[in-house]
Amino acid sequence: MTIIMNDFEKKALEFISKRIEIVHDSRQEKMDSLFSVLDCLSLRPGYRLGLKLAGKVGIGDESWFYTYQGEDPIETLGCRVPKSSILFQNIIVEQSVMGAWQAYLIYISPTILPTFWHGEYIRRKFFFDRENYKGVMSSWDMENGNVDIKLSQIPQPTVEMGEGKAVVSCPYWNDWQGLVLETVDVEFKSDGTVALTSHSKVLYEYDCGICY
Repeated sequence: MTIIMNDFEKKALEFISKRIEIVHDSRQEKMDSLFSVLDCLSLRPGYRLGLKLAGKVGIGDESWFYTYQGEDPIETLGCRVPKSSILFQNIIVEQSVMGAWQAYLIYISPTILPTFWHGEYIRRKFFFDRENYKGVMSSWDMENGNVDIKLSQIPQPTVEMGEGKAVVSCPYWNDWQGLVLETVDVEFKSDGTVALTSHSKVLYEYDCGICY
């Protein structure tokens, strides 16, 4: 069977592959190479990209990208390095469909980066192409009838451009939420950066029953 990959899925899979590479080797040259994949994004002059990895601390932890100037703050701040909400203050985003999509990919990156213990609750499996839904869903749940989702229930990812803004929609699966459609409003600012606002709608409720 020939699978024709849509542009959104292709870019998402390139990003996921690069993310795996960076997690295993987070030297600065590897971090910088992220923008060879997310080629509609760039850093403000003088800024660098860092990656804070989840540590085995407390009741759980998450991972996230951050930006900085000068010395990398990870050595002194550790888990207090600002989260992704600060990230977009220092990233220039091309005002285009693919620019909005790439901003979305780095926005959701904590949900596909390493987590520890309670951090697992944010984990997502994305439907970058709904035709691959059986590859996203748990085979155990599918085979045992715990999940009954029809292909028609799963939306395709979309990006709609407007005047100075874009709306990105993408479905994902979370073991404690179910099938969710996330919509992110991307506001393009005059300085080249963006502001993102997210809201979600549960399309199929599910809870795996695992408690951390």
